[in-house]
Amino acid sequence: MRISSSYGRLFYVAMALMYCLLYEWVNIFNIPGVTTYVNILKFALPFLLFLGLSSYLFPNFSLPKKYLLYFALFMVWGLVPNVLSGHIPETMMQWMKFILRFFFCYVIFAYLLQRPEAKTVIMKALVAIALGNVLQYMILSMYYVPGDPSGFPLPISQPTTYYGPYGLMGDGNAYLSFENFNLRIFRLTGFWFEPSSISGFLFMAFFLAKALFEQTQQRRWKLSGLVCLGGGLLTFSNAGYLAFGCALLSGYIVRFKEKRKNYLCNIVKVIILLVFIFLTVFGRAIIAEYYPDNMVLRNLSGVRDSVEDPYSGRIEQLQCNLEIVLEHPEGIGFRIMGIDAEGRGVAYAGAAPFVWLVCTGWIGLFLILMRDAQVLRAMRKRPLSSNSISIFQAWAVLFFQNFTFGTWMTPLYFLLVAMVFTATYYRNDTGTIMKGSPV
Repeated sequence: MRISSSYGRLFYVAMALMYCLLYEWVNIFNIPGVTTYVNILKFALPFLLFLGLSSYLFPNFSLPKKYLLYFALFMVWGLVPNVLSGHIPETMMQWMKFILRFFFCYVIFAYLLQRPEAKTVIMKALVAIALGNVLQYMILSMYYVPGDPSGFPLPISQPTTYYGPYGLMGDGNAYLSFENFNLRIFRLTGFWFEPSSISGFLFMAFFLAKALFEQTQQRRWKLSGLVCLGGGLLTFSNAGYLAFGCALLSGYIVRFKEKRKNYLCNIVKVIILLVFIFLTVFGRAIIAEYYPDNMVLRNLSGVRDSVEDPYSGRIEQLQCNLEIVLEHPEGIGFRIMGIDAEGRGVAYAGAAPFVWLVCTGWIGLFLILMRDAQVLRAMRKRPLSSNSISIFQAWAVLFFQNFTFGTWMTPLYFLLVAMVFTATYYRNDTGTIMKGSPV
């Protein structure tokens, strides 16, 4: 099978995005009776995408190859703590699941570096999905209220409530309650696991829409970006806000050497962003300490439970994970993330660095950081186009969002990495390699 026509390209992109969403919409794909078919798709789609490649070799670009090399070394090293863990059946099964993601990473790199024109199609599709989620939220808010008896739980382990016919209006389990105003507001969740997960996706889509506007100068993409930005804000997620602030700051840092004028203005913007990032990290503790009775500030900052534990047990979980690392510096292997119904697995803090520090030890964390450092190296090229910087910021959103809640290992994450490499090597949708491309 070879993908050559425009219809074939659309079909290929659709399959790639379907594979990504299998790992994003985890709630609806964990329903009993559906999981078997989902697992089959997770196994089959990477191989179908592999068969659709026009060539199995990369162009002569070094950074994507180095990214895959460090990724491969990480997976090979992961076998060591697996064997030493004493839970070989569990760890090897989990390791094999990540091998499939490594394979997808190779396939999507090969495809986009061979067909850079597909990047724009993917960007448009991701923005369209984000707009659909905002529309879904608007309909949910217009016709339902939190706690509406017409909502129904999904038969999965994670407590949740879906609304609309067949649950098409998405998850409405998360909401803000302002009792003084007799007001309850849904937090935008859609089909994602929780609001913090979709917040990264929506802010990512904002930067992709920005890149599309810079590439096409069509105002509809500018408007689409603003809608995605508004949707990200409606998640009321500190993790999402932190990722957005860090992505904006990353863009200013990358552009700093090129903006030789208005240094003072840029410095002021950076200071404002640093204050914003500080508040997203420490805002909960500040509100819990100084404004414990202000329910409006508590809701907005995320202190919705006890003021004695503003971070909802995350600090204690981090301490437990650090104790595991001190006892097992080589890692405990690819254990199940969380305790399953059979008592298998390990409770993780949820932050990607701690996940891999616990699983693969200091060596594994070093290898995965070296892997993602290749994306930063891609931004050393000068001059950088505004389009490539915006795509880099879209990746940065996912990087920082996963830094607080995630794994740096989802197919969507690898798709964004591939798009960054494609944007820095090629001029828009042409096959022309830009001068100054990183070697």
